[in-house]
Amino acid sequence: MRFRWGALLLLIFMGESGRHGGQPLHAASIQAATDGGPAGARAFKGFWGQGAHFRIHNAKTLQLSEDLPVMREMWS
Repeated sequence: MRFRWGALLLLIFMGESGRHGGQPLHAASIQAATDGGPAGARAFKGFWGQGAHFRIHNAKTLQLSEDLPVMREMWS
């Protein structure tokens, strides 16, 4: 997404169980993005989401090991 004042916003959606190099994927992607010099980056953990294959992911009280959605955003 490009804003009127020229800033860019990149949104990436992933599951919290994703891993890269032994660390959570959202943490690894923010670490890798820092080398590129974005103005900012953050990750949000969702409590409800729908995957690519229409599988619903949600946080229920007794299902602590659920693969919840994570949204990562980066802007410059």
